[in-house]
Amino acid sequence: MLHVVGEKKDPAATRIKDVMPGDFVKVKPDEQSERCLDLMKAHRCRHLLVFDGDEFVGLVSLRDMVALMMEKKEERISRLKGYITS
Repeated sequence: MLHVVGEKKDPAATRIKDVMPGDFVKVKPDEQSERCLDLMKAHRCRHLLVFDGDEFVGLVSLRDMVALMMEKKEERISRLKGYITS
C-alpha cells in the first residue's frame, strides 16, 4: 500500500514485482527460533522466507515465533512446578 497508494500509482496498473522490495530475509528449515527472532528484529520484518537450497518451502511469521515462545515458557513453568511439588 505504501509503495502504490502512498506514491499515487494506479493500483490496477501496478505490478506487485514492481513495488516489492527484493531484499527478503531468508532462513533454512533447520534455523533456530532464537536466530529467526533476531533476524526479524534486525530487519524489522514480520515474516521470514524459508528456503531449502533454492527451493521455497515455507514462511515463518512473527506470530509463529510468539506461539513457539509461549509454548516453551509453558513447558518450562510446568517442569518447574513439577520440580517444586515433588
